[in-house]
Amino acid sequence: MHRSRGILTTTCLLFAVTACSSGAAIEPAPTSTAPPSSSSKPAVSTAPSTTPPPTPLAKITAACPVLSPIEFLQVIGKSDDLVANEGEAERVGAGKAYRCAFDDPKGKYGKSAELFVAAIPGNQPPHTTIDKLAKECKQPVTQLPGVGEQALWCGIPTDGPDLNVLVTVGKRSHGETRVATLYMYETRTDVYASLAKLMADRL
Repeated sequence: MHRSRGILTTTCLLFAVTACSSGAAIEPAPTSTAPPSSSSKPAVSTAPSTTPPPTPLAKITAACPVLSPIEFLQVIGKSDDLVANEGEAERVGAGKAYRCAFDDPKGKYGKSAELFVAAIPGNQPPHTTIDKLAKECKQPVTQLPGVGEQALWCGIPTDGPDLNVLVTVGKRSHGETRVATLYMYETRTDVYASLAKLMADRL
């Protein structure tokens, strides 16, 4: 499936080729597709009816705070019941990548979206990472001017009924380069720009 190989691919791309090709230590995230056990971290509920306006996070310690299921559903115009499940962080070199899956708690369908957020210490331009992520894309690639320092969306090849759109945005904030990459199903093109803007406001 695209998603299982995408986890490692995305992490390598987020931290640039040198980190993954030089033998830097990687703490792999679990690749199991089994539902979280009762001992895992509790899901983040979508119950609150309002969300605060997006503001940049002083510190990135997880992916789920960058985009909530409520915001995601409001933008795509659906009322599905979704919860956000934070995965294990992956360390590559001096940075970290975080992962958040938007899941259906009733089991009607699989993931509705999956979000990766990287925080890379230093002043590396986001395009260094985003241009590498764009290599996953099928043509054309749509740039989103004025969103973060760089943002784009594109369709991506899949091996079956899998998340087939990539939306990514990056900027330098709080002494590090931050890049958020959302994998989701195809929908209206205005949705991708709105989601990129929400993520950029939190980075």
